[in-house]
Amino acid sequence: MAKRTKIARYNKRIQFFFVNPDDPYTYDDGGNLVPNFVPFKKRYCNKKNLVGISQEKTESLANTATKRVRLALRYTQLITNDMCFYCDGEVYDVITVGDPDGFGKETIIMGEVKADGGRN
Repeated sequence: MAKRTKIARYNKRIQFFFVNPDDPYTYDDGGNLVPNFVPFKKRYCNKKNLVGISQEKTESLANTATKRVRLALRYTQLITNDMCFYCDGEVYDVITVGDPDGFGKETIIMGEVKADGGRN
């Protein structure tokens, strides 16, 4: 009898969003032009926190905290780089999406949110 490979259990449900293609931008209460996000799907994922600091400019002393999250989920081609997801009270931009081993078993997603709301 052949040995069965263990399939990972994904325990955190993450809501993904994409920009509405018919009406891509809208105005918020402050009059700022913001993307019009539409809920896409909720997917079960495993989450790993990664924290980094990036400096705004070389001559500036101010640092911007950047929080990165790595999600692992079952293989899908529906998640793209122009999407975002909601996790732990913050909306993360999808930075990279990929299949690490090329066998079509798992998709790895890197998400990023900045401490200043993404204005840099």
